[in-house]
Amino acid sequence: MNKLRLLSVLTVFTVVSALYLTSCKDDDDPEPRAKVSFSSANISVNEDQGDLPVTVVLDRALNEDVVVEYSISGSATRRNSTNAATADYQITGTIGEVLIPKGQTSGTINISILNDGVYEDDETIVLTIDDVDSDLVDFGERTQLTITIVSDDAVTVANFETTSFTVSESDGTVELLVVLDQPTASDLAINFTLSGSALDSIRGSSEDIPVQFWDYHIEGFTDKIVIPAGQSSVPVKINIYSDFMWEDRETIEVTLTNTPGVSIGTKSKATINVDQEDGVVVALLWPEDSNADTDVDMDLFIWLALQDDEGPFWFPIAYSIWKDNEDEFLFIPSALENATFAASYVYYSGTDPDLKFEVQFADFVDDQVEPLADRDVFPGSYTLDHINKWDETDNLPLSQMFDMVNSKLENFSELNLDLENPGGRVGAIPVPSGLSISKSGLRSNDSRRIEK
Repeated sequence: MNKLRLLSVLTVFTVVSALYLTSCKDDDDPEPRAKVSFSSANISVNEDQGDLPVTVVLDRALNEDVVVEYSISGSATRRNSTNAATADYQITGTIGEVLIPKGQTSGTINISILNDGVYEDDETIVLTIDDVDSDLVDFGERTQLTITIVSDDAVTVANFETTSFTVSESDGTVELLVVLDQPTASDLAINFTLSGSALDSIRGSSEDIPVQFWDYHIEGFTDKIVIPAGQSSVPVKINIYSDFMWEDRETIEVTLTNTPGVSIGTKSKATINVDQEDGVVVALLWPEDSNADTDVDMDLFIWLALQDDEGPFWFPIAYSIWKDNEDEFLFIPSALENATFAASYVYYSGTDPDLKFEVQFADFVDDQVEPLADRDVFPGSYTLDHINKWDETDNLPLSQMFDMVNSKLENFSELNLDLENPGGRVGAIPVPSGLSISKSGLRSNDSRRIEK
C-alpha cells in the first residue's frame, strides 16, 4: 500500500473513532440536576397586605414530587397557639416544607400578614431553603428570601400628664397619669424605670432591706405600665409609706423608656417630691458634759405594742444604729393614733467615768421642729454594767414607754436603767424571741439635725 492510501485510511479511522467515543460519552453522562430557588430575593409589603403567597420554583419540571425544606427567621413574630394578640404573620399548611408536584415547576408557601393596629418599626420574615428530598435537584441562586413588613399605623406617643408635684408621707396613695395621643388597638405595655432618693419596695425586697425602711410601692406594675386596648391613658398608683426615719425631702422618679411601637414624648419623666409628714422626732443625744468624745456607742430602737392570738408582744418598728458616738434619730408619725410604744437606749461600748446621755421628744409640724424649751427631755447615765452584747438582740432592755394620743406623745415613763428590776410599765409585755437586727449603719437622713 502506498503512503498516500495509508494516510487516507488512517484519517478515516481516526474520524470514525472520535465520533464513536463522543457518542458513547453522551450516552453515559447523567442529565444536569434541576435548580430550586425562590422566585424573588426580597419583598416589601405593608402591614395590611393580608395574604402573601411566596413561590418556590424549579427551572424545569421533573417526573416526581419534590419536597423543599425551609427554615424561618427574622424579627417578625409567627403566630402560634399562645401569641395570637401579638403575632405579625401566620403560615398555613405544613410549616417548614413546600411541595412541588410531579410535572410542575413551582410550589407555594401561604403566608398571611397580620395587622395589629400598633405602630412598629419595620420587621422581617427571612425564609431559607435548607434541603430537598430529591437527588435530581440542586440549589439555585436565590435560596433566601427576605420579606419586610412596613407598619401602616401612626406612631403612638406616650407622656406623663404631670411631670412634677409634691406630697406628704401621710398622703397615702397618689397617682401619675400616663397618656397616649391616640387609643391603643391592643394592650400596650410601656417600659419604665424607677430612680430618686426614696426607696421603692422592689429594690427594698431584692436587697433584703427591712420593710420599715421602704418609702413607696408601685401598685400593679413592676417594669411595664400596661394601657388596656381601646384606652388612651392609665393611672399609675403609688402608695406612699409612713416610715420611722426623720428625713429631708425625698424624690420618686418614674421614667418612661424605649418601647417597641411607642414614641416616648417630651414629658417622659415624672418627679414626686415627698416631704416629711408631721410627727415626733426621738433623739438620743450626748450633752456637752458627757464623755461621748471617748470610745462609746449607743443605739436607738423603737418598739410598738401589738396583740395577736397568743397575747400582747413588742414588735421592733425602727432602729437607728450608727457607729461610735453619733447622735441617733428616729421618727414616729402622728398618724399612729392610740398606740403604745417603748424605746431602747442600748449601750454597746464605753469607758469610765459614767456615760451621760439625753433623750429628747420634739414635735415636728409643717417641717418645723419644736423649740428646745417645749420638748420632753429625759437625762440619763449609763455605767459599764449597762453594756449589752450585740449578739443578744432578743434581750434588749426596754428603757422607756409612752403613748401616742391625738397626734401627741403622752404618758412618758421615767427612764428605767435598773438592769435587775425593770419595774413599772417597762418590760410589761415580752419582746419576740430570736430578734435578728443587722448592725449595718442604718439611720435617718444625715442632713437632719436637732438643736441640743
